[in-house]
Amino acid sequence: MTEVNNTNELDLLNELISMRENQRQNFSPEMDQVFLERANQLLETLGQKTLYLPRGTVLKAATGFSFEKADSIHLLGEGKIFGAMRKAVHPEYLGGPVMFPPTVRTLHLQQFHAACRKGQATVVVMGDSIFATASDMVSHTENACFSWLETLQECNPGVRFKFVNAALGGRNWSDMNSNSHRPPEWIDARAGLNWKEAVADLKPDLLLLNSGGNDVGKFEPSAVKELIDFFLSLEKAPSIVIGISHLPSLSSEIHEYGTEKFIQGFDALAKWLRTYALFKGLGYLDFYRWNTIRRDGFDPCELSLSRIDADPIEGFTGFGKPQGCTDLGRWKFPAAQNENGLPANSITDFVVSFEIQERPLFLSINLSGMPVDGHKLHYANSIYIYFDNEEGTISWSWSDGIENDHAFRVKTDIPVPSFPAKFNVMVKGNRVVISVWVPFQNSNWQPGNDLVSLGTGYQYICDQTLVRFGGEFCPHIHWAGSGDIIVHNLCIGSAVRVNGGGRRNMPDCTNSELFMSTHYAGGSNHYHMNAYGVRDILTPVIRAQEWDMKPRSL
Repeated sequence: MTEVNNTNELDLLNELISMRENQRQNFSPEMDQVFLERANQLLETLGQKTLYLPRGTVLKAATGFSFEKADSIHLLGEGKIFGAMRKAVHPEYLGGPVMFPPTVRTLHLQQFHAACRKGQATVVVMGDSIFATASDMVSHTENACFSWLETLQECNPGVRFKFVNAALGGRNWSDMNSNSHRPPEWIDARAGLNWKEAVADLKPDLLLLNSGGNDVGKFEPSAVKELIDFFLSLEKAPSIVIGISHLPSLSSEIHEYGTEKFIQGFDALAKWLRTYALFKGLGYLDFYRWNTIRRDGFDPCELSLSRIDADPIEGFTGFGKPQGCTDLGRWKFPAAQNENGLPANSITDFVVSFEIQERPLFLSINLSGMPVDGHKLHYANSIYIYFDNEEGTISWSWSDGIENDHAFRVKTDIPVPSFPAKFNVMVKGNRVVISVWVPFQNSNWQPGNDLVSLGTGYQYICDQTLVRFGGEFCPHIHWAGSGDIIVHNLCIGSAVRVNGGGRRNMPDCTNSELFMSTHYAGGSNHYHMNAYGVRDILTPVIRAQEWDMKPRSL
């Protein structure tokens, strides 16, 4: 076996960094990519996992994903990266990853706990290869199902568990909901049953439904709704937990895994599953969130939104001014950026305060950018505010993309305001809030300019969790009528990229560590995690939940 001369490798690394510093002005994005990948190779040979970039070092990505091939190292220091999606320079003062609060609680597990009280419970997993019995693992102990059952046993001592793994690699939500898809052969299903019928025939008390990686580009939310309704309609409806899968290896070169397109598509369905679980009152396991925290160094579910630059650009005349949309009845968020360089026309979360000059029949705001195609998505994932109620009050409706918005129309007791009328819209995380200024009955107080931008004193038309897709998109405000719009405030963020406003932390797992395929630990280099990835990403999320019968005290 040839020995590696670490001294030579270290000299090469120092020479490479010195060259990058001395020729700072002459480097192109393509050269920056070569520099980072070469540094990654040298550090990997040295067995090191961090590269320090001093103040003044600036790397520019040729594309949003051009730095992800350097997947064996994290970048530390005071340097900067521009244009990258998931790669960042992490300040050395950052703390480590912190697990988020439980998303499976006692209230989600009523049937499961009813069975536990009788001393025996049936637990079933249905989904794709992430939990299947043959996902590039070295042993069944290194499948997350082993840790799941161990945790259930620890939380519910004395209960006998029957566990069935009905997951099948390469499948998606539509396959699980299919009336013709055959069940896995290893569950020994009765003849003539399709996959979901075979799972129902097992009479599960606790059922985990996990999919996502095979759904990107062909996700059918109607399949999710129909499948869950099918199981909830059973005589003994199981406690259902939705699994939100993790992202694949960012350096993979198959199935477009290592591309911005895939990440945007995955975030779109992950957000829909998360908000649907909350809307439906189901527990969920957010592997996507924990993987992002530990590998990429930010929390996609804890955002801070920041205001865009107030200087006028195309499509934006500035705050407090008419936007010139009188004949259009539509205002699209402009390309104006916030302090992180995030453009307002490509975001996931936002707050906008505005004023409509003339009374329309209604106004609408899109909650995501998913296109209506008549197959996967039947209606726009938007919210609508109506001013045509016979009682003279405001009503509103929304669509999750599957149901017609009229099915969710809600009447309020808020009177239709006089126009021009001021509105405030907050779409952040899982919460959607829309409010309107209506004069007070007991005083003449009115919000000044600063408070108008915040919506202080406004009445809430809508304030709840609404099902919506993730992924970056361009929000727009549409009103059915004439008249212009005045924008008083616009704050933005993105849950998809590391500089989008998510809470930062020091990552403690490299992409390579989680996915690298070896004889010793398994893994696929692409989507299936090795034994260390299962230990560090899947298992902690499972163990953090409230599987026991008594709610935990704070």
